[in-house]
Amino acid sequence: MGSLERLWRSQTLSNRLKARLIQTLVWPIVTYGSESWTLNFDLTRNIEAFEMQCYRKVLRIPHVDHVTSTEVLGRMGQERMLLKRVKSRKMNYFGHVARVQSLEHDIMFGPV
Repeated sequence: MGSLERLWRSQTLSNRLKARLIQTLVWPIVTYGSESWTLNFDLTRNIEAFEMQCYRKVLRIPHVDHVTSTEVLGRMGQERMLLKRVKSRKMNYFGHVARVQSLEHDIMFGPV
């Protein structure tokens, strides 16, 4: 996010385009290896907080301003998607493991 500061400050790019850039350039790096994460309450909150932090950086909202997350999402024209993407990746990986006979399959479905 920091190295793309020039893009976020650009007045010629719309907020929707900046959101697409975040989803294309930043989220794949953040979600690398997310198939193996254990989604507990704290990690879920951290993922959602990171998503909102990205959008607030694009909108240049200072930390001292009290702007709700729903208002930030409204300004960006987005809905929360990062956690959904992580859950989708986890389910796709589970489907792959369930279909293919492998060591992971034996660990997940084998007798204990």
